[in-house]
Amino acid sequence: MLRQKVDAHKKKMIELRKPSPLSDYDRSLVKSHDADKKRKRASGKDVPQLGQQKQPMQNLVVANEYGSNIEVYRPDNSGEVSVQALNAFFKDTGLTLDQLTGKAPIQNLEVDTWKTYKYGKSLYNPAALNELGTQMYLLNKWYMQACGRGEQWIFVRFRDHHYFRGDDILHISFEELHQLFHLDALDKSIMSSFCL
Repeated sequence: MLRQKVDAHKKKMIELRKPSPLSDYDRSLVKSHDADKKRKRASGKDVPQLGQQKQPMQNLVVANEYGSNIEVYRPDNSGEVSVQALNAFFKDTGLTLDQLTGKAPIQNLEVDTWKTYKYGKSLYNPAALNELGTQMYLLNKWYMQACGRGEQWIFVRFRDHHYFRGDDILHISFEELHQLFHLDALDKSIMSSFCL
């Protein structure tokens, strides 16, 4: 009788020591990592790192909406810069030779001061608030009230089933709201809360 209790206790302890099964997400990570290892072992080669390439590569030139200015920087066979390319560059940019060499000042362009964030200042130009949608207008109004109260963050609470890392709080700074208003570079915290 005592022996049976001891054996049952040993079995229970062995069961408790076994690791819990991996979640689907963890199992897929382990599986893809193992597959990468097998593939590397099978090929026997890694991707060559910087300086290990055997053939030099040409510089990548990508034309944008204003055209490519590679011709300005590429000298012809004599080592001189092409006059036609310089003239085209001056025409495209509106600069003069004196401005390019630093002998003359470059006129400052008019900059929209509402594109830079300053705490407590409206997120959007007050003269153009009527261009905003209703929710954006209300968000700007709430932001101004929150600044009056001295707040600097929006706290977004999320649950374990959203990101599978437990209940937590996401902090969104008011500067990110400014970026949202101006469709500027958005931080991952504001995009994450949008996806909730």
